Amino acid sequence: MPPLKPSPFGDQQDTWSQERSAFEKTFNKLPNHVLTLQHKRKVPSVSVEECARRCLFEQTFRCAGFDYEPGYANCWLTDRTVAESGVKFHTGADFYERDFGGALSNFISFGHGSLPFVDDSTVYQKSMFHLDLGACAQVCLSQTTFDCASFDYVFGERSCHMSRYVASTVGGLQNETMPTHRVMHYEKKAFNPSRPNNTPTIPITPSCFLTSAHNASPFPRSVTQLWIFSWGKAIERHPVHEHR
Repeated sequence: MPPLKPSPFGDQQDTWSQERSAFEKTFNKLPNHVLTLQHKRKVPSVSVEECARRCLFEQTFRCAGFDYEPGYANCWLTDRTVAESGVKFHTGADFYERDFGGALSNFISFGHGSLPFVDDSTVYQKSMFHLDLGACAQVCLSQTTFDCASFDYVFGERSCHMSRYVASTVGGLQNETMPTHRVMHYEKKAFNPSRPNNTPTIPITPSCFLTSAHNASPFPRSVTQLWIFSWGKAIERHPVHEHR
């Protein structure tokens, strides 16, 4: 089994942020993901900047973000938020989440996926249940017993799993899970894209990517035993417009 690779966001996301328009900067971009296939409005043949503008000035509903297909210049506005159901992999489309402030605005979303379970190492320092996504972000920011650098949020059980590690220090993300298992990974902006000198690293070897009895997983056993694919692996999906 090949080792995981770090997420490609890194420095590219910083460069992209500097080039964005004033309208786009109100949104956080998540490449190769969509939020939903049930949108409130389609705006065809527009740039991503114009799509962001349409969302901000939408009057008939509270636009919380949009899915954008650069290959078709299609803009799909939605009133739904990530906190409701998470996101899905979808090549050829990018999700733009509107930044409404709050605790979650201190984190960067890496989309669908979770930290891998590394043998003989405790990936999570604290787990809490029955929290919404915003509360999970707030709890991570409030930690005093360890430096919370990231968290994985499981939507079905509303559970929050906090860690002092980031994806690049444990070899990447595990993002191939059962369709019914919805989990997203978030990292504190202060820890991304560059890793501070005091951010811990777990040595990674291919044999490490196994479920360990003494490294309890908060996820179903069948999930942790799946093959782990690299973060940038292309997964075939139909264009968003074909689902209409």
